[in-house]
Amino acid sequence: LIFSEYTDTVEYLLEQLRAAFPRRVFEEITGESSTAERRSKMARIAPLAQGATELPSQRLDVLIATDAISEGENIQDVPMLINYDLPWTPLRLVQRMGRVDRPTERPREVKA
Repeated sequence: LIFSEYTDTVEYLLEQLRAAFPRRVFEEITGESSTAERRSKMARIAPLAQGATELPSQRLDVLIATDAISEGENIQDVPMLINYDLPWTPLRLVQRMGRVDRPTERPREVKA
């Protein structure tokens, strides 16, 4: 999971990563994404946390998102979070990390 503050940066990263790693699956979520689109992509990056009854046919390797999903989302299936750019307030970083650093049944390591 890669967080960026700006939609333009998210779109730039998506374009560059798809060109550099054509066999990997990359998607984006921004404030402009519809609720259905958001749910679908969230289920593909973190199916267990999203309560999916079956695993998606095509999981995402990397989700690039703005702070549109930095609050209120459970995506603890994701083992690594990258803050591409740093926001002005440390609270925003804590909120971003809180999406993946959730209590789970089995011990795990989360890298940020």
